[in-house]
This record gives sequence, C-alpha cells and structure tokens, in this order.
Amino acid sequence: MMNQKTINTYPLTGGFTLIEILVTLLVLSIGMLGMATLQSQGQQYTFTAYARTQSNMLAYEIMDKIRLNQSVAKGDVIDNGIAVNTGYIINGRSDLFCYYKADNNCNCADNNCTNTQLRDYDLGNWYVRLAETLPGGNGNIIARRIPEPPTLTVADQVRYTISISYDLRKEEQENEAIKTITWVMQI
Repeated sequence: MMNQKTINTYPLTGGFTLIEILVTLLVLSIGMLGMATLQSQGQQYTFTAYARTQSNMLAYEIMDKIRLNQSVAKGDVIDNGIAVNTGYIINGRSDLFCYYKADNNCNCADNNCTNTQLRDYDLGNWYVRLAETLPGGNGNIIARRIPEPPTLTVADQVRYTISISYDLRKEEQENEAIKTITWVMQI
C-alpha cells in the first residue's frame, strides 16, 4: 500500500477582509459623530438650565430681602410713591448702591444699619451677584401701589415686578440676544 498524505483544505475563516474592516470603521465613525453632536447639545442645554436656575435663585433671593425689609419695601412706596430709589425700586444702575467690600463701611452683615441702608446693601449685593453669575446679568425692580392712590390703610398693597436679563449664547440666539425673565410678588 502506498502511503498517501491527506491534505485538508480549509477556507479562510479566521481573519477579516479589507471590506469588513472599512465597513466597521464607517459604522464606528458615524456613531462617534453622533456622540459628539449629543455632547455639544447637552452642553448647550446644561448652560440654558444653569442660567435659568441662577435667575430663579437670584429673583427669589431679592424677593426674600424685600419681604424681610417691609418697612422700606412697602411703607416707603405707599408713602412716597413709586419713583426710583423708593422702596426696592431700581432702574438697572448698580453704581447707586453700596455693597460689601473689605474697605466699605456699608456692610450690613457686620454692622447695624438702618432699613434704608439695608435696602442699599441688599440691592448692591444683588447687582454684584447678577453680574458675577450670569453673562451680561442685569436686573430691574419696579413697584405699583394697589390701590392707586393709596388709601393709607392696612389694606394697601405693593406689587413688585422683578426682571432679570442675561446674554444668550450664540447657539441659543434665534430672534433675540438677551433673555429676560420676570417675576411678580405682592406685599
């Protein structure tokens, strides 16, 4: 008998072809581009949520300050009208008020202040926080006596309207470059 060598032929199943590798790279590239887009949109929505949250916090902060200092916030407005620098009425100028600095004497956190000085201190700090927290942050507070003219009784009320504005990022700008949010409170 003759010795026969058996040669087994196997198909190439252990490797990848060049086409399979290119298809895999294409699928991975599309997936990575999609993830990059989601990351970019996520950052945009995060900033929008951050700015809105900071606006809410700053508005509620000044509303609490107004409620705590009602002799100026309500009484001064009812007695003296609704001009700027009456009560907590302001026109968007932070240079009108003092705020805490190490060299400043109007620090009502450490010193005894009158109600008017406390108002100036509250508004000055609020303006500084607006500018530090929000891009282009600014605020206005107006008041309206209810009823007008006041009856000078306990039933008289003051309605405060607090507006906070900040600059929008370029990605968020559609019809406007500035976002303004308004809150209303009555004391």
